[in-house]
Amino acid sequence: MPKPAPTTEYSIVDAKTELTQFFMDRSVKALEDSIQHMCDYVYYKDAQQKIENGTDLSDELPEIKKITNANVLSVLTSLQETASADVTKTWELKGGAGKVFSSTIRINKSSDSNIPCFDVEYVADTDFGLVKVHVDTWRRNVEVNISGSEQAAEASSKKLLMAGMGT
Repeated sequence: MPKPAPTTEYSIVDAKTELTQFFMDRSVKALEDSIQHMCDYVYYKDAQQKIENGTDLSDELPEIKKITNANVLSVLTSLQETASADVTKTWELKGGAGKVFSSTIRINKSSDSNIPCFDVEYVADTDFGLVKVHVDTWRRNVEVNISGSEQAAEASSKKLLMAGMGT
């Protein structure tokens, strides 16, 4: 059986397809995480309202028996702020990918959906021009569009790969 020869040649069939798959996988995960953070926010908000209305939650949360309501409300407010910030933060690229692509994240609320629409743009500047990755969500649907030359897409794909994020 012949062994494959090791090479440093970078070969891909279509860089835009590879980038589309990378950002699709990443965006589906980011949307799931955002939805979870929104659920966390609603949970903390609901608990805060119950405590403000005088409901005793010590049966459900035995830890709060030893803490004053003012401190519990303070913690719940802090948790709400964190969950709210994490809704957007989950769309930011981390590690090496964040150095290759800059991101712009917009959230649009629609009366037709309980889940906000995310409009995210990732931009990489290469020697061959800009590569723009546009991610749109509608409910749980994710759409990824890539614009830029094939050479620029290949260059940004290589940068992702070198950053250890291209898998």
